[in-house]
Amino acid sequence: MAYCSQCGTQNTEGARFCRNCGQGIDSTDITVPMTRAVPAQQNMDMTEQQTLSTLLSKMKTSSGIWTGIGIYQLVAGLATLMLGYGVLSIILGIWNIVQSSKEKKTRLEFEKNPVGIVAYFERNRTSTIVFVFLNLFFGAFLGVIGSVYDLTVNSYALNSRDTFDRIERWAKNRPYTVGVQTTVQQ
Repeated sequence: MAYCSQCGTQNTEGARFCRNCGQGIDSTDITVPMTRAVPAQQNMDMTEQQTLSTLLSKMKTSSGIWTGIGIYQLVAGLATLMLGYGVLSIILGIWNIVQSSKEKKTRLEFEKNPVGIVAYFERNRTSTIVFVFLNLFFGAFLGVIGSVYDLTVNSYALNSRDTFDRIERWAKNRPYTVGVQTTVQQ
C-alpha cells in the first residue's frame, strides 16, 4: 500500500494520485503512514514524570471536589428557593460546576502539552486566597474545604517550579508533532 505524503491517506498499490487530496504519488517513494502524537510524559525522567502525574491527579481531585460542591449548592438552592436563599446558592452551584469543567479542560491540556503550568498557578494564586476568605466570610464550609485544597495544589505546583520549568523546556524542544510522516527514497 502507498500512503500520500501530503495527507497520509492509504492508497492502492500503483495509484498515481491520492484518492483523498489528489496529491501526485511518486512510485519511487515508500511512504510510511502518519504516526500518533508522542504522549507528554514519554522521555521525561522519573522525577519529572512523577511530579507531573501528581499535579494532574491533584487537579483532577480539585475538579471533582468543586463539581460535588456545585451539585450540592444546586440541590440546596432548589430546596430553599421558596425561602429566598436558593437563588444565590443556585448561581454559585452553576459557577462552581462551570469552573470545575474549565479546570478539567486545563488539566487535559497540561496532560497533552505541559507548557505554562507555573504561569497558570501564579495567575490563580491570588484568586484562590480570595476565595478562601470569601467562603469563610459567608460561612460556606464546603467552599472553604475546596479552596484550601486548591491552595495545596497551587503550593505544590509553585514549590515544584524548577521541575515544571525543566518539563516545559523539554516539552517545547521535544519532537512532538501530530501527523509526523517519513518518506524514504528507494
